[in-house]
Amino acid sequence: MKFNRLLKYLFLIIVAGLMLLLGNLFWHKRVEKEPEAAVENIVKEEAAEDGIRESSMDLAENIMDSEVDEKFSESESKFYIVEDPQIDDEETRYGEIKQEHEEFQDQNGRNFFYYDIECFYFNETYPATLNETLQTYYDSKREAYGQDSKTYEGEAYQDASNVPFDNLIFFGITYAGDDYVSLLFNDIAYMGGAHPYSALDGVTIDCSTGEIVTVDRFIDDSEEEIAEQIKAALDKDIVYDPKEWDYYITEEAVVFFYYDPRFWEAVATERLGQEITERFASIEDIAKNDDSIISSYDPSWTEEEIISAVNERSQYYRASAYYSEIVDYWENIREVRDISNVMEPLFETDQKYYTKEELESEPMLVIHLAKNEIYARHGYIFADQDLQNYFMGCIWYRPTCDSADFDDNIFNEYERANLEILDYLDTYFGETR
Repeated sequence: MKFNRLLKYLFLIIVAGLMLLLGNLFWHKRVEKEPEAAVENIVKEEAAEDGIRESSMDLAENIMDSEVDEKFSESESKFYIVEDPQIDDEETRYGEIKQEHEEFQDQNGRNFFYYDIECFYFNETYPATLNETLQTYYDSKREAYGQDSKTYEGEAYQDASNVPFDNLIFFGITYAGDDYVSLLFNDIAYMGGAHPYSALDGVTIDCSTGEIVTVDRFIDDSEEEIAEQIKAALDKDIVYDPKEWDYYITEEAVVFFYYDPRFWEAVATERLGQEITERFASIEDIAKNDDSIISSYDPSWTEEEIISAVNERSQYYRASAYYSEIVDYWENIREVRDISNVMEPLFETDQKYYTKEELESEPMLVIHLAKNEIYARHGYIFADQDLQNYFMGCIWYRPTCDSADFDDNIFNEYERANLEILDYLDTYFGETR
């Protein structure tokens, strides 16, 4: 498209140039042939032709300007300036901060360097993988600060007015949802001079995988498009380089900013995946439209395919009212703290007989879900939204059959026997299916 527009601009400019050249040649020919008395009329005619040529040039310029203006106008409406980081001041409701401090001394006992790290950890209502990822992040800072300490061991810094240090300050939480969490840190380095240097650092984590994610998870623009829109929003010739810019997310936006807050510039744009959206238009669409039926886990899948499926389904898993309780069950009872909890059903009720004694010690919710997963294993689509969201979050589940069309005769002998026991034990409040 850009190449075609360039050709159009060149064509219009060439045409205007040819008109100008031919007009000049025609003028000289006419002056040679016409008597002197007619020159005045020719001048008047040529003035009108000049007006046409100028209009042609103006038209070409206007087309170029209008397309550029339209592009910038679109950018400006999409990207907007952010004055200050959008921090949630009530971070204590999400977790707590633990302080780390270490000093480095020479052989004479003189402190020549120290570092402080404010380690924020989420409370038990959030997946344990978040804190594991944050701990890895803090460990990397600790290692980097340890390396920095070696810079100050020599004689050069003995007369420094103040002891050099590194300091990681927890700036705050900009977003804490069931899908992602986004945090800001201020990484400060003081080298004993007049003032310290600092750089903001954004950390955004996928709650389902514990992975620190890049910005392309939240915006579908290319780096070139982001650069153009940032320039338009700030009205400055600023180069967007992902190595020099960082980001954080809020409930509604992606916010880009420099690593270095001394030159703070930040622009925001609406982010993808703001809300939990229905993958299908309705339950009927899931059951009846073959194009809408999603694939279920297959042992032949690669690790990338598994993670992709888990990410796609995670919005449903977290939308279920059972999410926190069932995650706690997997992590603390089953001691499963990875994505295995959504790869296979809770029990092998289609392959073995369970006794009442084996099952009655399980939590009521687990009994309730185990009973309903016998139906889910055969593609049953649940009318209860929490059950449907829970099973949609399990990558082994494939919704294929509306409740009105479901036939219990599809159960094998194990399932029928186990269903009878589970139905007897199920006292969990709520609709079964």
